[in-house]
Amino acid sequence: MMGRLRQQGKAAQKGIGWVKFLAQPRIRKQPKTAEQRQRDSLFAAECYAEMGGTAALVNSTEDIDEIEQKLADGLAEILDTVPSILALPERIRAGELLGPLGDPRPGVCSFPPVWCEVPAGEFLMGANADDKAASSKERPQHKVFVDIFSISKYPVTNWQYEEFLVHDSQKLKDRKKLYRFQSAFMDKNKPCGLISAYDAVEYCKWITQLGHNKGWLETNNIIRLPTEAEWEKAARGEDGRIYPWGNEWQDNKANTQEANIQEPTIVGLFPNGASLYHVLDMAGNIWEWTSSPYETYPFQSNKSQSMHKFGNVVIRSGCWDDEM
Repeated sequence: MMGRLRQQGKAAQKGIGWVKFLAQPRIRKQPKTAEQRQRDSLFAAECYAEMGGTAALVNSTEDIDEIEQKLADGLAEILDTVPSILALPERIRAGELLGPLGDPRPGVCSFPPVWCEVPAGEFLMGANADDKAASSKERPQHKVFVDIFSISKYPVTNWQYEEFLVHDSQKLKDRKKLYRFQSAFMDKNKPCGLISAYDAVEYCKWITQLGHNKGWLETNNIIRLPTEAEWEKAARGEDGRIYPWGNEWQDNKANTQEANIQEPTIVGLFPNGASLYHVLDMAGNIWEWTSSPYETYPFQSNKSQSMHKFGNVVIRSGCWDDEM
């Protein structure tokens, strides 16, 4: 119906009323159940996209910002609900529809990032002898002390990284060219991938300066890549758990080969896969850079890669097409 109205040039006249009706939290005076509210929010966003979105309302008297904000808030609720109400394919679609509307979740398509504090203390780093799936390079398991630090709740998104590239038009063009035939990677609320360790460091320096200039980062603090030990502690806590959520693998808690999604997903799609410190996407989706050189255990906290010359740098997490 929405496609036909769009072809006839009547989407703004007749279709928007249906979208607004679906987006309401009530039916007459009765509040919708959480499931109906979420299903209607997804259906409303689908209809809005099908009718042409913002372009369809450009000459109408409708308050486009208000309509899109309601749609975005409804989709964000779908993604943030734990335990999830809608099935994974529906939540994936909600995330795809949310990107063009401007993802309202703090720290996704906005600054500052949302910080998760990791307390100081020892944790067990590496795999124990009973973990048959682990590589020999992850042994021996040993205790490492990590000082207090904070880490972003989400991986850096395409929106955030492109804000960094705005001042360098050539780099921005090169990045868009890189993704020209890989549109599944370019959504603004998906994690930023296919960048070098050097570019990741440059981004950290830029966002540090941005935070100082805007006042949301104290002048004595900096943003940098985590060390290998910091990343691992943020992911597994102090109790030696194998995965961010515990010791048993669960397909519905990360974007890996087992989930059969076969492409990167928006950040935070798996809120039930959060670590002990509420950090998301610490298993699957995309690999993440650290600042530590790739060396045998035990971990040495006084070693980190040069800010100007990178050799073999440790990457962590996993990828959407990796088997866990």
